[in-house]
Amino acid sequence: MYEEVEADPSIEAYYYTNEVVFLILNLPRNQGELSEVILGITGTDIQYSFDSGDVRTNLSSANEMSDNGVMLTEETANKLGYILGDTIVVNVSDNLTVLDEREFAIEGIITNADHINDKYRLFTTKENMDTMFGIDTLYRVEMNIRNDEEVETVESIKSLLEDPRYNHTMLYDRAKELADLEEQFLQRVFILYLAVGIMIVITMIGLINSSASSIKERLEELSMLRVLGSTKKRLIALLLLEGALLTGAVGILAVGFSTISAYCFMENLNANTFATLPYLLIGLVVTSPLIGAGAVLFPALWATKQDLMKELH
Repeated sequence: MYEEVEADPSIEAYYYTNEVVFLILNLPRNQGELSEVILGITGTDIQYSFDSGDVRTNLSSANEMSDNGVMLTEETANKLGYILGDTIVVNVSDNLTVLDEREFAIEGIITNADHINDKYRLFTTKENMDTMFGIDTLYRVEMNIRNDEEVETVESIKSLLEDPRYNHTMLYDRAKELADLEEQFLQRVFILYLAVGIMIVITMIGLINSSASSIKERLEELSMLRVLGSTKKRLIALLLLEGALLTGAVGILAVGFSTISAYCFMENLNANTFATLPYLLIGLVVTSPLIGAGAVLFPALWATKQDLMKELH
C-alpha cells in the first residue's frame, strides 16, 4: 500500500514498521534523574532526512547504515545524554528477568524531526528491522496532502483501502479529529464564559440590593454632606468609587486565590500543562470594579434625589 500511496505526487507519505520496546541498560551517568528508560525502535524512511539535510551523521545515505545502526532525534539525544557514535545497550526481552541483550550504534542525529510524529524513540531502516527482529510489516503510514484537492485525494485513498489486501487497514483523519477536538474545546470555553456571565448577573443583583440597603441606612449622613456643600455629582462619584474599590479588591483576591488553588491542584495531579485562560482572568479583574460601580449607580442616583430636610429630621 505504501508504494501505491507514495507514487501519488499529491501525497507526502511516511511509514513506520511495527516497533520493538526495550529497556536501556547503559544510560549515561549525567542522566542521574532517570533510573530506567523504556524506549522503542521502529523502521522508517531514514533517507528522507538524508535528502533534506536534516541529519548530523558521517554517512552519505541510509544504505550505508550498519545492521545495528540507529538514529534518534536531537530532542531525544539531549534528553538521554547520547551523542553521535555512542552505543546503546538494551534488553529486548518481554520478560525483564530474562536478558536478551542487543547493541545499537548511533549513526545519526536527526536535527529536524517535524515530519516525525513520535520523536521519543529510535529509528532505523525497514531492512534493519527485518535483519534484527524479523519485522517487515508496516504499522502506520502517515500522509500529508500537498494540493488543494483534499476531498478527491481522500476519496482515492478510501477506494484503495477497499482492496481485499488492505482489509485490516484503518484510515484515520488526524486533521479532522484535531478540528473536532478544537470545536469541543471552544464549546466548553463558551459554556465556561456563559456560566461566568450568569454568575456576574446574579452577583450584580445581589450587590444592587445590598448597596441600596446600605445607602438607605446612610441617607442622613449623605444629606449632611449635601448641606455642607457636596454636590450631587460628587456624592455619586464617591459612592461609585466606594463600590468599585470594594469589588475590585475582591475580584483581584478571588482571581489570585483561585489561580493559586487551581495550580496546586494540578500539581498534585502531576499535570504537565496548566491552562490559565488569561483573557478570562484579566477580564474578571477589569470588570470587577465596573460591576461594583454599576451596582451602586442606581441606589446612588436614588439617594441624591431625596428631600434633604426630610432626611435630616
